[in-house]
Amino acid sequence: HTCRLPVHIIVLTLLTCRMAAMGELSAAKAACSEQALQLPVGCTPSVDFVKQLQQGMLAASWKGVGVLKQLVPVKLVTQILSKVSAILDAEPTLLEVQPSASQQRVTVVGDTHGQYLDLCRLFELYGQPSADRVFIFNGDYVDRGAWGVETLLLLAAWKWALPHNVFLLRG
Repeated sequence: HTCRLPVHIIVLTLLTCRMAAMGELSAAKAACSEQALQLPVGCTPSVDFVKQLQQGMLAASWKGVGVLKQLVPVKLVTQILSKVSAILDAEPTLLEVQPSASQQRVTVVGDTHGQYLDLCRLFELYGQPSADRVFIFNGDYVDRGAWGVETLLLLAAWKWALPHNVFLLRG
């Protein structure tokens, strides 16, 4: 059994530290006009919700961390990462991915290194995860890049929405 750190706690800490470092904690509420995203009724994200999250985070990232925090509240981050943590804990350490006949494409993605823009571009070029498209991500999701929180959160949302079509490996 693998010991996992509570990822959602780490990400929430990083998000708060990032906001404090940019001096936006106190001004965040006043400067934000973004509508906060909420999970749809039933608490399971749909593919449309994840697409909305992706586009919203992309737009908010350019406006500053305060806007990002307004759009993606801590409660939503906690919900997504808590559910995905449970999904990952239930998966075996060694995954055998055997796509069904209806799953025409399997896309293997190397290290993302917190490059959210590259991840969005990858989805633009190769399509997003779906019922007929499997994605395998090789790990190293957050190091080096400036958008590690957004990258991890988007991948976690895809994993929760399509747990049998999105695989998050440790790199």
